[in-house]
Amino acid sequence: TMLPSLKRQYPQAVFISATRQIRTEKLKQELVRFMEKNFVKTTVKIPLTHAGLVNQIYGMAVVLQQKYTEHEIILTFKSTAVNRDKIRYLVDSASAGNGGCVIC
Repeated sequence: TMLPSLKRQYPQAVFISATRQIRTEKLKQELVRFMEKNFVKTTVKIPLTHAGLVNQIYGMAVVLQQKYTEHEIILTFKSTAVNRDKIRYLVDSASAGNGGCVIC
């Protein structure tokens, strides 16, 4: 088969057989390891007047917790550092009139 050649060519790859369920657990483990290594956890406070940002954040991150208070929405999420920075920019821009930075 071509598998030995592919393994040499792509040493970081996880080879699976989805139809025969071979090494799918290894793939899951590698995906979790990748996420833990490359994703950062962040909390933001969004004024209720800018609640529309919540949907954008859901599209850019894995939201772990969403909490509402009287005046704001507190979101805790995991994302890549690049998306975290984009979210910071969106939240800070929308909240500029509400006291500046809202990243915890």
